[in-house]
Amino acid sequence: MSTSTAVQHYISVGYRETRTTTFDASSYMAANTDLSFSSSSLAVQHYITFGYRETRSTTYDFSSVDISSYLTTNTDLQAAFGSSSSDRYRAALDHYRNFGIYEGRRIVPIQSANPATGIPTLPTTGTPVTDSLSIVGETDMYAVTLQRGVLYTLRENGASSNSGTLSDPYLRLFDSNRNVVAQDDDSGTGRDALIQFRPTQTGTYYLSAGSFASGGTGTYQVSVSQSSQTEVFPAVSDVLSFPYERDSFNVALTRGTRYQIDVEGADTNRGTLTDPYLRVFDSSGTLLRYDDDSGTGLNSQLTFTPTTTGNYTLQVAGVGSRYGTYTLAVTQLG
Repeated sequence: MSTSTAVQHYISVGYRETRTTTFDASSYMAANTDLSFSSSSLAVQHYITFGYRETRSTTYDFSSVDISSYLTTNTDLQAAFGSSSSDRYRAALDHYRNFGIYEGRRIVPIQSANPATGIPTLPTTGTPVTDSLSIVGETDMYAVTLQRGVLYTLRENGASSNSGTLSDPYLRLFDSNRNVVAQDDDSGTGRDALIQFRPTQTGTYYLSAGSFASGGTGTYQVSVSQSSQTEVFPAVSDVLSFPYERDSFNVALTRGTRYQIDVEGADTNRGTLTDPYLRVFDSSGTLLRYDDDSGTGLNSQLTFTPTTTGNYTLQVAGVGSRYGTYTLAVTQLG
């Protein structure tokens, strides 16, 4: 039986016989934005009556949608989903697919910066790529290969640094599964966006260049640069399971070498710990250095140059009774 004959059979007989198909009403609605139905059954009826003869698409890649825009434009949903980025985005996507699309809610697809050639690849040399957001709610997507343990600086620059006309850039970084791993609004010059990110896994990541609250248009420049830092203590994720717990890590450091030590938590989406605290001890247990908030937000960061070669202890805690997950890394500064 040919495909067309099979479809005709379903239209004429199979639908009434409640035979199963792979037709997905939500995908049909999302792929055909001129349609607006309040239920999946109405979408099915439309496809049977009109859509098949009009050769309308029945497939849609829901991983390509900009869920941040969905949350931004539907304020009644913002408090309804989980606190973590990954849970929040999955819940919002499920809501759109199962309910929002039938309630007439709409989201803007994440756009390739160059639709003719697919998602473009960014170098990690810091060379900027210039593009534009031409409609409100649009976001441009870029792919970039990042190496585990290397510190990268990702930028989306606009009017504040005379790099374009976009007044308030907003930059998000996704992993290969389209989970948000970092995002930023105004950490660059003025209202420019800047993310510093050290991957725990080597792979392809995706930058989404947009505007704050998905509300602006204009030109911008996006870039990724690689730090001259060398990892000497692989980034490790761990957890403070209860209030006042402290974790200790031993690391071998070389006399006269300058190191950067980072403990990252909630402020950079590297854990749930809201306010890390870092201490450095020598091999005899003497406290040498400590830091609270020198990193991004309330993260801990300090530079340290040992006067002797040997083993040192890095102690991670939470300020007060705070606890949760975090990421610790040590890099040698070039």
